[in-house]
Amino acid sequence: MTISRPDHENRVRTSNRGTLCAVLLNPSFNAENSVSYSNLGVAAASLGFDSFHIVNLIQVQSRNSKELAQKAIDQEPWLVSRPEICQSLNSADEVVFAWGASRLAGQANRHKDEQVEWTIQQTVRAGHTEVLLMNGSPRHPSRWRQYVGPQKMRVTGDTLEDRFRKVLNPHPIEEVCGLGGSRVSEAPAMMRQASINNEDTDLPVNKGGMS
Repeated sequence: MTISRPDHENRVRTSNRGTLCAVLLNPSFNAENSVSYSNLGVAAASLGFDSFHIVNLIQVQSRNSKELAQKAIDQEPWLVSRPEICQSLNSADEVVFAWGASRLAGQANRHKDEQVEWTIQQTVRAGHTEVLLMNGSPRHPSRWRQYVGPQKMRVTGDTLEDRFRKVLNPHPIEEVCGLGGSRVSEAPAMMRQASINNEDTDLPVNKGGMS
């Protein structure tokens, strides 16, 4: 998606950072009407990117993490996604990891961990030495607005853009190795339980606000 801004915003925010590639978990049924797409648009513009695009670890749609775990038991659909991931990483100027903090169940999570580690390796091969993370975690964009909300008191800022800029920071790629298994497996039980509660599931954008 190409990001358009009013002239005054171009002068203030644009830094010609090119294209941002966002690596998510799986496609949303809501596509460009999803919360993730909206939040990524706001974040990319506030960080000075000219455009952004989304690529997914697996090209299997689901309504929640439980359903995805049932659909993603086999390795094949994970492997099918790899050419597009490679192409997206190679064409991007910068990358944000945003596949979510929750785990899948059983064999599907083992495939996810393998895909994450493979994606990190391909990110390095594509020439990226840093990746963006939200406060050090690959939090899913569907949860970004809630995470930085003023009621949470995690980050200060008068606008959503201000808060996004403060928590979407670059991290050396060697520091994020292990996000597939070790880092996520150490997440609090409350975050692991999130898969049951649709933690990383996109909802459509309601008129007048976010879901």
